[in-house]
Amino acid sequence: MPVLAEEEACEGCIPELGVRFFCVDPLDGTKGFIARNGEFTVNIALIDAGEPIAGVVYAPDLHLLYYGARGEGAHRRRDGAAPDRIAIPERSRPRV
Repeated sequence: MPVLAEEEACEGCIPELGVRFFCVDPLDGTKGFIARNGEFTVNIALIDAGEPIAGVVYAPDLHLLYYGARGEGAHRRRDGAAPDRIAIPERSRPRV
């Protein structure tokens, strides 16, 4: 499956993607990573026909994972915490 990586896209290197692909930002928050303050994440989304259908955001230093998928809702999980996962309630879309 094709992967669109944020760093490559910024440099203009966009691969042939097709209808379904992964969009990856392997290090969001470079300044936080360099400062070693824990304020960085790894982000991955599955895109289908231009719409996000699943995704994860992981903060390694905080041992915190956010994940969700269309029709499955969104959850938060912290390593070693109970309960294993906490549902994130939906909110209404803001009106434009």
